[in-house]
Amino acid sequence: MNLPETKTSNPLPPGSYPAMLTAFHDDGSFDWQGVDCLIDDCLDHGAAGIFACGLSAEIMQMDDQEKGQLAEYIAKRVDGRAPVVATAITAGSIDDQAALIRRVHDCGADAVAIGVCQLATAEEDDQVWIDHATDLLEQISPEVQLSMYECPLPYHRLLSEKNLRWAADTGRFFFLKDTCCCLDTIRDRLTILAGSNLQLLNANTRTLLDSLDTGVYGFCGIGSNYMPQLYAWLCQNWGAQPQLASEL
Repeated sequence: MNLPETKTSNPLPPGSYPAMLTAFHDDGSFDWQGVDCLIDDCLDHGAAGIFACGLSAEIMQMDDQEKGQLAEYIAKRVDGRAPVVATAITAGSIDDQAALIRRVHDCGADAVAIGVCQLATAEEDDQVWIDHATDLLEQISPEVQLSMYECPLPYHRLLSEKNLRWAADTGRFFFLKDTCCCLDTIRDRLTILAGSNLQLLNANTRTLLDSLDTGVYGFCGIGSNYMPQLYAWLCQNWGAQPQLASEL
């Protein structure tokens, strides 16, 4: 499939964005030395950026204060070595979500990811989702670089064609952590996103190589915590060394 050329104004570089884990002590408190090791291992092995405070980081077991504390620590530890995309997922209202987004942005995150499933209940339709998202954007300064995350909890909501097109047309979103795990859906989404600032990063290893060939921006998943150098290499070299990429 030949896709139209996309814009180059995205402030986030392409590549592998490990969906970071969180290190804890036995009593449940943060193990900051362990968090340091996780960050440095990913960056030292070629990660293009860090995706922080996602489901892999155990955020469902944290309150909003802890989520903000973790995002702030990671942003300071990375210290400009690579962009940090940090989620701002809360069980609260749209106002609560806006407050957490502002806090995560103010602590130094380069982009803040909202949870797709948090903008509407499973029973609410696409238009309700858009209405709630519009309300949220009105409370967030345009200077905040926003991302979207198809977080599978508390329920798994995938962006519809209508919602994805709306998000791209706003010009406010730059990064989508796609969790559809379906190559055909990814192809359709890339067609919708062509020419926009919104870039798609695949969270699914099984479809990753084919999706890179289709035009995704990179990888954003849990596997790159364990073998960051391999995911980074694949995202950087799949086109130049297709045979080795296929073997990998």
